[in-house]
Amino acid sequence: MKKGFTLLEFLLYSAVAGVVLITAGIFAIDMLQASAKTSAMQELSDTGRFVAEKIRYEVRNAEAIAAPAPGMAAAELTLEVPDAWNTVTIRKNGARLELQRGSSPAVMLTADTLEIVDFSVLNTASSLAEPGAVRAILIVSSAQNYTRTFYITANVYAQP
Repeated sequence: MKKGFTLLEFLLYSAVAGVVLITAGIFAIDMLQASAKTSAMQELSDTGRFVAEKIRYEVRNAEAIAAPAPGMAAAELTLEVPDAWNTVTIRKNGARLELQRGSSPAVMLTADTLEIVDFSVLNTASSLAEPGAVRAILIVSSAQNYTRTFYITANVYAQP
């Protein structure tokens, strides 16, 4: 009796092994794509939360809102602050958001892997006599076409 495989058995085993390997490959690719999607969405959420907290911090510690004027909206927020810089400005610069203290160089608040689609600020104070409050909308998009909108509200806690 001869030992070994016939051609038909070899082809059958090869086909079964091929199906198993292709299925495993598709599963591995799906897992990698899901991981990349999760990472992109996590970066988007982390950046949005960081920027929202930074804006809240700067507004809370400001003496007043210099721009936009009370009741007005703008694409940039300028705050009067009680330190050597005198002002803090947060604005969209290209596809990124930046913070500038006085005349010092601006610091980017967002990574270049994300795009700031929109940044708008509304000064909700009704007059210059009020310390002020702002409402901001920040729309962030990733390279994988995931977009998230952040709504930010902050009040100036001016010290008398």
